[in-house]
Amino acid sequence: MACKLKIGDTVAYTAKFLKNTGQFTGNAGFRRGELLSFDHQYARVRWNDWSESYRAALADRYGEDYAEDAEKNGQMVALVNICAARPSTQFCAC
Repeated sequence: MACKLKIGDTVAYTAKFLKNTGQFTGNAGFRRGELLSFDHQYARVRWNDWSESYRAALADRYGEDYAEDAEKNGQMVALVNICAARPSTQFCAC
C-alpha cells in the first residue's frame, strides 16, 4: 500500500529502509523532517535534526555543493524510503 504524502507532512524513514540498511541502533529511526517537495521517485526533506556539524559531515562525504544544496532545498531522499510519521512513535505510518 502506497503512502499518501503531501507537502508539509512530517516524515520519517520507513522501518523497511532502516532494517535493510542495518540501522537497528542509532538515531535514524527517530529522525523526523518536513516534506518540502517530491516527484514520483525522490523527495526533498528538511530534517529536524539539521545542524552545522551534520552539514559539515555531508560536505566531507559528498562535497560542498551537495551540502549547500541540502541546506537550501532539503536533503534528497528516495520516496520509497520515507513515509508519514505518526505522532510520538518510533516508526512511520506505513
